[in-house]
Amino acid sequence: MDLFEQVEEIMGQGEICDSCLGQIFANRGHGLTNRERGRAWKTVLAMENEKIVEREVDCWVCLGESYRFREWADLAVAEVREIEFETYKIGTKMSPLLDENAKLLRELVGISVDSGEFLKTEMNREVGKIIGDRTGKSFQEDSPDIVILLDVSTRSVEIQVSPICIYGRYKKLIRGIPQTKWPCGECKGKGTNSEGVCERCGGSGKQYEESVQELIDSVAIGATEGESSTFHGAGREDIDAKMVGTGRPFVVEIKTPKKRSVDLQILEESMNEAATGKVEVELEGIVSRKMVAHIKELPASKTYEVGVKFEDVVEKKLLKKALEVLEGVEIEQETPTRVIHRRADKTRVRKVYSAKGELISPTGANLEIHGEKGLYIKELVSGDNGRTKPNLAELVGVEAVVETLDVISVVAEGGSFRVPEYMLRQKESKDMEK
Repeated sequence: MDLFEQVEEIMGQGEICDSCLGQIFANRGHGLTNRERGRAWKTVLAMENEKIVEREVDCWVCLGESYRFREWADLAVAEVREIEFETYKIGTKMSPLLDENAKLLRELVGISVDSGEFLKTEMNREVGKIIGDRTGKSFQEDSPDIVILLDVSTRSVEIQVSPICIYGRYKKLIRGIPQTKWPCGECKGKGTNSEGVCERCGGSGKQYEESVQELIDSVAIGATEGESSTFHGAGREDIDAKMVGTGRPFVVEIKTPKKRSVDLQILEESMNEAATGKVEVELEGIVSRKMVAHIKELPASKTYEVGVKFEDVVEKKLLKKALEVLEGVEIEQETPTRVIHRRADKTRVRKVYSAKGELISPTGANLEIHGEKGLYIKELVSGDNGRTKPNLAELVGVEAVVETLDVISVVAEGGSFRVPEYMLRQKESKDMEK
């Protein structure tokens, strides 16, 4: 069957619009729309058969949907009016009936059901063009700012707003606050229990009043007019530890933001003002969501300042010898007693890269320890009742505990936390990563 016969066979199945006819031949006539292809065939047939074919018909295949592209664009433009975006993508949830009609047409004329393209593809393309013309924004296939979803069955439009991810480093200047929001252990974050308001948290649902996350996120949510947020850190420090020195890399991910063109310098200043004396941030830029996986998966060594208290007097030479033994050695650590209730009980092997320090009193010392990711410093000092070997207490022959713990650097091993290809927009006048 030649093309003319195919077209005549299709036209013989009932009224069909230009677009639905053109979809069958989408692989022919490069540069034409499906409507233009279908109209061209109808024109040729009209000349051949000396009859006039109407431009718009009651199409049994798409039920007129092919002529509603501008209506869909109107709905979409109205929905995105309050959202700030530069790039977009269109998706269509097609009516099952229209899908079946398109397949039935191909079966009736003996064509492969995969021939040409379907209305869903055409809607994505043609409605997308109209939206681009009206808004001046750009279509982007991968990681657009928003995705516009057209639901043909319900004749509705849904807007999915991509999160905005802000990358930087934070310092925790005080002890006693966790990195992320910590649900109350009594009410599990609900704020209430069977007796009413939870007495432990006073109804807040939180174990601790503040967290690094909340101090940072609250400002970011306000600046972007987002709905919620997720905080991603390159590891975390203990609640009773400070994070000082060069700071810890983090990404704050703001969900459903209405604003994207935030001034990072102003945002940084606002964050630091809101968290004065508690947390200090240094923002790097806006990044793709790939940065989240990167900072979480990239191994990072950490350097700590450790204040140690010994149960008895320790000689200077003995401490020096013990630190020499620890330096460069692999430590076997069973899951610490203090966290075994929430982590699997297993043995981990972690390396101490360097260990140095000095006595500041007969029973006290200040140490600087550089260790592999996952090395438990408190247990490296105390031994945790033999669950960590070797350990400082064992080597000096005197029981020891960590009194103060500060993280002074977090350094990526074999890579960099700051990945240029993930950086969408860098803060102006910002130095490169330390």
